[in-house]
Formats: sequence, structure tokens, C-alpha cells
Amino acid sequence: MSKRLESKKHLVLEALYQYCSKHNSFTFDNNLVKEVSKQYGFGNPFDATKLDSSEKLPQSFINENICILHLGSGYHQFIKGIDKLYHPFEALQKRISWQYKKAF
Repeated sequence: MSKRLESKKHLVLEALYQYCSKHNSFTFDNNLVKEVSKQYGFGNPFDATKLDSSEKLPQSFINENICILHLGSGYHQFIKGIDKLYHPFEALQKRISWQYKKAF
């Protein structure tokens, strides 16, 4: 297994989770994301909560089975259950090759 690198995005996400844990409220808004992103020099706070695959989650989130649910209207929530938000796609079993034929 390869070691995952800590990125600024990961640092922002972990800081958001720590903040929410400390306040015992796991729902947060874009204003908090902007504030925390600024503290870590993360240039695009609107990208901080966008993770299109579970592989892009910080390792600490994977270890704790935590991910981010988008609630809409600028709100998000940390939840347990990576498998509830991300689907592991099966590998393709069969490869098909064909020769391109130009249309007339």
C-alpha cells in the first residue's frame, strides 16, 4: 500500500473535522470552509469539500470511516459510512477491440 501524502486540502478537511468534533456539531457551512482554508493557505475554498472518489479522502477519514455529505445551500455534514456515499466500481472483465471504420 502506498503512503498517502498530506495535501493542503487534507489539512483543511482534518481541521474542519476537528472543529466540528470540538463543538459536537458535524454540520458546517461554506463560511467555515473559507475561514479554515485561509488559515492553511488553500487557494480555492470551494474545492475543499469536493472529493469525487473515496481515494481522495485524507487517510485519517478512511481510518475512521468518515466522509462529507453535501446538504445543499452551502452546508455540509461529516458522516460515518464511506460506503454510503462512494461506490467501488468493479474492474472491467473483458476488453473489446475493434477497428474504426469511417462513415460514408
